[in-house]
Amino acid sequence: AHDCTIGDFVVMSNGATLAGHVEVFDHAIIGGLSAVHQFARIGRYAFVGGMTGIAQDLPPYMMAVGSRAGIHGPNLVGLRRLRLPSSSVTAVRTAFRTIWHSDIPRQEALDKAAREFPDVPEVLEIVDFVRQSPRGVLPAVRSADVKEE
Repeated sequence: AHDCTIGDFVVMSNGATLAGHVEVFDHAIIGGLSAVHQFARIGRYAFVGGMTGIAQDLPPYMMAVGSRAGIHGPNLVGLRRLRLPSSSVTAVRTAFRTIWHSDIPRQEALDKAAREFPDVPEVLEIVDFVRQSPRGVLPAVRSADVKEE
């Protein structure tokens, strides 16, 4: 597509397509036969499953799947490959649940995640990415990563 920005170490599988002005950050993976809508952003270490349609931004470290994609949770394989300490992985998982699965309004949830994990750069990166999203971010879907309380 035209006017796209592709970061370093991005993997785009066979048949993955980008519309115009898409931004794909470093180490993102886009599965085969997937499509990314114009002006959407795919964050660092994000994972787009095969045959997935991305209509809004996918934050860093998150995994999206589906014909109308939803976030299924953190990209745990990518986080392990990044060799993050388990405390940081736990922080990313907790921030995901706070931002996408709590009853707290989005801006308050972002503030809460940033307050709870001020020393975890990955959480702060997610918070900043969501706050700066001009298109909005993908919604979450219920998955095994979410514990009902």
